[in-house]
Amino acid sequence: MKRGRSHRDLDSIPWLAIVAGIVIIIIIAVLVMSWMGGGGSQSSTSNQPLKPGTSTTFSAQNTPQLNPEPTPISVPLKGVYVTVEYLGGFSGTYGVNSNLYKVQSSQNHMYELVNATGTVYASFKKDDSTSKHALTVKIYKNGAVLNGSTTYTPFGKVDISAKV
Repeated sequence: MKRGRSHRDLDSIPWLAIVAGIVIIIIIAVLVMSWMGGGGSQSSTSNQPLKPGTSTTFSAQNTPQLNPEPTPISVPLKGVYVTVEYLGGFSGTYGVNSNLYKVQSSQNHMYELVNATGTVYASFKKDDSTSKHALTVKIYKNGAVLNGSTTYTPFGKVDISAKV
């Protein structure tokens, strides 16, 4: 009597390999989808008006980019605003007269100063040593630039003021 595999055992081996291959492909597809963020979650943004001491980021969120550049700031035609444009991290203060707000952030930001009268102050510095990107700070009233300044210096600082 000769021992070995029967004809039936040999027929099941290719199907087993095919099923195993399909399972592996499905697992890889699920991993790739989860790695790419294919879960379908979306972030929502609020269209609420800005209050003193709050900020809105004006950059594309959840959009993969090779060289992310902040979206330019669009300043409203009514009101007083301080804008900070910088690709990296920054910190500083802004406000009217002696009512100053301290902030630390990155990317482009616009800060509204509600019912501003008197002198608006803005002082911001780079939180990194890059000299490649500019830090630009501007004060606006009713869509017009009242004052602005730019620095490329590593850890550079911009101090500006304007009467509103």
